[in-house]
Amino acid sequence: LDIDLDVQWAAPSLFIFSSVTRGVGEGREEGVGLINLHALTPETAHSTHYFFRNAYRFLDKSDEFKTFWHEAAIRAFTEDKIVIESQQQSIGERDLFDHKLVSFPGDRLGIQGRRILDRLEKQGSAEISADHTAQRPTA
Repeated sequence: LDIDLDVQWAAPSLFIFSSVTRGVGEGREEGVGLINLHALTPETAHSTHYFFRNAYRFLDKSDEFKTFWHEAAIRAFTEDKIVIESQQQSIGERDLFDHKLVSFPGDRLGIQGRRILDRLEKQGSAEISADHTAQRPTA
């Protein structure tokens, strides 16, 4: 199979995954196109609402084919949800980076993203502090 994958991230919490899977040497238009949208919205300091939506493009329009891809996406999300909730329960209110991380090559993107978010948060805090300092009246 040939697979094209494009991942877009709008920090801090919007992810769009686009992929096309097709037989070797086939054109993109002959493959199965999937677009997955993941939108995370913080609820509290330790909980998040997680919304996802999938869209598909494929030549086979049968209900069986559509059902297969829909159920595969739901199954994958449900499996991820179980892992994410278990990790949060284990970590509790501590920060992820307060732990000694054991990671795999597939974890690299998530860890880099977390570091980028931490840097953006620090920059935002510094900018807010600078703004408040600049607005303080002088005596």
